[in-house]
Amino acid sequence: MAEQVRTGWSNDWQAVAGKVSIRLFAKTDAHIPAYGERWTFSGYLNQAVYKQGLFAGKPGGLFFSGSAWKAKPLDKEQGNALIKRCLQGRVWAGRLLSHGIADRPEQMCILNSILLGYYSQIPRDLYQAFANTGTLHVFAISGSHVVILGGAIIFILAACGLPRTRWVLFLGPLLILYTAMTGLQPSAIRACIMGILYWIAPLIGRKPDIYTTLAISAILILAISPDDLINIGFLLSYIAVLGLILFCPVFSRILNRCFTHDPLKLEPDPAWQENLRGLWHFFSELFSVSLAAWLVTTPLTIMFFGTFSPIGLPSNLLIVPLSSLVIITGVLSLTLGSCILFFADLFNHANLALIVLMTESARWFAAVPHGYMKAPPVPLWAALAFYGVLIIIRFSIWVYAKERAVSPIEGEE
Repeated sequence: MAEQVRTGWSNDWQAVAGKVSIRLFAKTDAHIPAYGERWTFSGYLNQAVYKQGLFAGKPGGLFFSGSAWKAKPLDKEQGNALIKRCLQGRVWAGRLLSHGIADRPEQMCILNSILLGYYSQIPRDLYQAFANTGTLHVFAISGSHVVILGGAIIFILAACGLPRTRWVLFLGPLLILYTAMTGLQPSAIRACIMGILYWIAPLIGRKPDIYTTLAISAILILAISPDDLINIGFLLSYIAVLGLILFCPVFSRILNRCFTHDPLKLEPDPAWQENLRGLWHFFSELFSVSLAAWLVTTPLTIMFFGTFSPIGLPSNLLIVPLSSLVIITGVLSLTLGSCILFFADLFNHANLALIVLMTESARWFAAVPHGYMKAPPVPLWAALAFYGVLIIIRFSIWVYAKERAVSPIEGEE
């Protein structure tokens, strides 16, 4: 947060208020500014310009470039004490996740990015590979992180015999701390609010409702920060979640219908067939999630980024499960490794293999000819028309399913 600005030919400081992204060149042993510290910097202040998509040619945020040896710290007692503690915990978690694999900087950066939200650490070529394959979203602290972390917390609470109606009293504060620790990103805030609201329902004697929690979380975020309504991360996060809720069950039902048990068959199916059916159900659910997310986010990707990634669907089928395994293994490393360091070393090396497979897969998919292509930005009216058609199709499916659920006798009445 900038407070004052002074140009090179003036000795007078001018008061300002606003956020500036800082790129600081420093040696590895240099003192890097931390949260709560006030510094003076010397360098160049420029305004970024969007290069592609809907906002191409329009001004973006402010960026500052400078050298660390010209920077001077003023004081440290600034900022929120709780957020400061959370960010210190983030540093501690980063050190624990790097235990035993510090000699693999690329993989360590990817691990820190997925678990802790350190996006700036992703190497440029890898960042572009994930962007071109439509899998950059795996680095966003979002619902998958909250679900896995919440599942670990719930497992511990259930093992301790705590009733389900009291889980939110422990789950809520821990999810808030994790969200603050990973940088308060829009997708993380959305997932945190949804998780808390979902588990508040049993506390007040109500059934959880996913649509209500999604709507309330959006209202709360926009009430605090109305500008998020045009934030790309906010729009992608909510559109993707709503798409999963609406279309994932439809795709899953269609795919699972191809391999269901014959109800007229007298004898039960053999064990190998049941196992094969379970494997098919697993991959059909995975495919349904990837297809639903790809379908509803493609117009926004073209509109904001000017790219279309046909390779996005198959690449998500492989990279998303791998990233989920990285999150699970990372949570185990943090929870068990904080007690016994051996487990941190063990799970970090397991993550090393997963990350190598994930990054090489992203590079391979990005190298597929015509796997991604530049596309002219989609007009706003075309995107709205596309989503309108999707809503009509989904509503028609809902009406059809409801009519089929009505018995013939009820239909006559």
